[in-house]
Amino acid sequence: ACFSKCTNKKLVYHRAFFEVLQYPPLQAGVHQIRFMYGADISDAWSLDAWNEIYDLFLCHGPNDQKHLKKRFKGKTEVMGYPRYDNYFSADLNVDDVVAEFGIDTTKTTILWMPTMDPFGDNVCSIPSFAQAIAGLAQDFNVIIRPHPVTFRVDPAAIKLLERLKFKIDRDATRDMNKLFRVADVVLCDHGGSAFGAMYLGKRLIFLDMPHEVDAVVVKNSSNLELMTQYPVVDAAGIAGVGALIQDEEFWQGCLEQGRRLSAKYFSDFRGNSSKRAAEILADLDRILS
Repeated sequence: ACFSKCTNKKLVYHRAFFEVLQYPPLQAGVHQIRFMYGADISDAWSLDAWNEIYDLFLCHGPNDQKHLKKRFKGKTEVMGYPRYDNYFSADLNVDDVVAEFGIDTTKTTILWMPTMDPFGDNVCSIPSFAQAIAGLAQDFNVIIRPHPVTFRVDPAAIKLLERLKFKIDRDATRDMNKLFRVADVVLCDHGGSAFGAMYLGKRLIFLDMPHEVDAVVVKNSSNLELMTQYPVVDAAGIAGVGALIQDEEFWQGCLEQGRRLSAKYFSDFRGNSSKRAAEILADLDRILS
């Protein structure tokens, strides 16, 4: 009501004031920069209106750059995927992870990375798949890394994993480069983990969840494109995963498709993305002028 009584100048002032209250980052700093941390963009959250506060987006590659540039006023620069730079280091030592999870190096290692489900959209695969995936532990090393938030919002899911004697990664600050290095196969439902697996050339298998396509983390999600290129299995199909994993001819074709798709989502600064991000930040005066 008060807005309708304002002049245009006052209306702009009041909107800016309330935006500062709504978005704490606007209370500090001269410029706002969003450092993208996952390629799983979607209309429902990562491309939502709050991105209007940013002056610059540091993007993984052509895809997120295109969508952010199309929707928001902030400038864009491409940095690659700094999170996984260390994966490409010859000095990356995984002995501690092998010991912690009792990995039998003669067996194939499966890393299961379910997303969280705080909104009741039935996107977390733990309840639907835990029993079936537990059966793989006899022939494979199976490690599950629940989303760190799951330990707080869904303790029942964690108790289910404990009852089934899963090897659970409970370290919220884990160096994910180490987990990916020991993993041969990655199981995902939704979220950024699938893109990490694709980026690193892992055998990626999607778990088919009975969600609605307009769910918060699914609506127009880039995950949906990945699911057209990699195998998708339901709980009943887990029994056949062992044979699927061993099908070398299938994976040669699948991983080649993944490499082509990876070029859409990631610029190829593998091992040097952090350096690229630092170069961008050192050049902010020019970029934001």
